[in-house]
Amino acid sequence: MRAAVAHNPGVAAREKDAEIAEVEQRGMAAHFGPVIRAEVNAMIWNSDNRYAFDMSAFGTLFGQLGAPAGLIVPPMSVMVRDQVTAKTTIMAVQPLLQLWQMSHGLDAKKHMAESARFNALTARRELELHVARAYFGHLSALEMRSTLADAERSLAAYEKQTRDYMKAGLLDRESLLKVLVQKEELAKSRLAVEKAIQLSRAQLNMLMAKPLDAELALACASCGETSAGQVSDLITLQEQAMLLRPELRSGRAQRNAAAAGLRASRGKWLPDLNAIAAYNRNTGMGDFTLRDEAFVGLSLNWNVWDWGATRAEGDAAALRQSQADLMVQSAEEGLRLQVEERLLEVDEAKEQHAVAEAALALAAEALRLEENRFAVHETEAAELIRTQMAAVKARHDVTLATMQIELAKRALVLATGHDLLDTLDNATQKNAK
Repeated sequence: MRAAVAHNPGVAAREKDAEIAEVEQRGMAAHFGPVIRAEVNAMIWNSDNRYAFDMSAFGTLFGQLGAPAGLIVPPMSVMVRDQVTAKTTIMAVQPLLQLWQMSHGLDAKKHMAESARFNALTARRELELHVARAYFGHLSALEMRSTLADAERSLAAYEKQTRDYMKAGLLDRESLLKVLVQKEELAKSRLAVEKAIQLSRAQLNMLMAKPLDAELALACASCGETSAGQVSDLITLQEQAMLLRPELRSGRAQRNAAAAGLRASRGKWLPDLNAIAAYNRNTGMGDFTLRDEAFVGLSLNWNVWDWGATRAEGDAAALRQSQADLMVQSAEEGLRLQVEERLLEVDEAKEQHAVAEAALALAAEALRLEENRFAVHETEAAELIRTQMAAVKARHDVTLATMQIELAKRALVLATGHDLLDTLDNATQKNAK
């Protein structure tokens, strides 16, 4: 189970979802600070642009006014634009009224990131249950193979004894045929068990992200170490599930995100108000353009009519919140029912185990009596083999009931919201002490 949790790609994908949601949350938080923009525009013209003034008229005018003779006013020119011009702008824009909307948007992102983390935890718990099912299924198949191997060895002995009796004239060929038919039935059962072993092994390897045909060496070393199956207080178990189940906690986080999204949508009715500070540096713009200039101010933008699009968006957000409330309510009811079902499965598995143990004891005694009767020729080999098959089935039923108890106890641990791997580790540490 630890290997599956560490390497399963499905769980890793859900964990990536949580990481993505956290990155998106940080990105949303970055919108609260001012936006700094830098812009540079540079152009090369075919020539510069100068405006020349003819000053000869001013010399005549000055002469009429009594200016000294020979006074000459030199021509004048003004640079309008150089051949190379450049403008550099640095601007800071700080949202003001939008902060209310962004704060609720950030709140929604936080809840969605929380939901993603709980979804990843849900995927881990589901994986643990799948591993437990495949694990105990594999152990059951291995135990059944061992049981069938014992039955085949006994059947081989019966076959040899039947053939000896035939040679001695004590039995006819029909008795041997009945033995051979039962032998074929055992062979068919063995093929089915081998198939179950291969499939359960492949499933376990797939859950651990290993090659499907990798060898496994399993033992039920942790059987009996979970304690949740001993708890009989249904109300307590259901309360634990309401507090700890990651599916429910994810749903509640989504509900909170929907509520925050509704508040954020209402913020779209407000105008966009930004504080702006800018600095410009002009190069090659002529004598009439300031080289350095700066300003501060406010920018107001208000979309007063959008044909109801903003209102419709708010209505949709309100419906999403209502939907999230209903989903959480439905999940709570479903989880309470699931806890009760898992608790009943534990009790049922224990009762079935007791019944299977009693049936096995009866089958073993019946087999002992039939073996004694066969030894003194009071019964046929076919009847003995049928009794043996009943004993094999009884032994297999005990194995299945034992594994079902272990699986039901672990399913109850998960249903109450506890992590199965952590519970097993804690139980192991407690037993070690």
